[in-house]
Amino acid sequence: MRATPATLSFEMLAKDRCQIAGILDAGTARWALQRGEREFADCTGALHVDLSGLTRADSAGLAVLLAWVGAVKRRGGVVTFQAVPAGLRAIARLCGVDGMLGLSA
Repeated sequence: MRATPATLSFEMLAKDRCQIAGILDAGTARWALQRGEREFADCTGALHVDLSGLTRADSAGLAVLLAWVGAVKRRGGVVTFQAVPAGLRAIARLCGVDGMLGLSA
């Protein structure tokens, strides 16, 4: 796995809580996907992902979040996203996947 991209940070704050900060886009998506898959491999309960530190995200970033949801769900867990930036919410709504991310409320 390549080194952490300079534009994105991924920090596990606890076994069930992480914080993502920086830019989650096509340039960082692959790394973020792999890091999440590794960190969330044993997650079978609730996982809380804080996105308050995101400064930019695109559809590739949205795909990463959806992949994390699917991977955790397959193991019987659930992901909740906190502080989702407005732009990312808009992309999710436009793509019709806001409900899959728990953002439709």
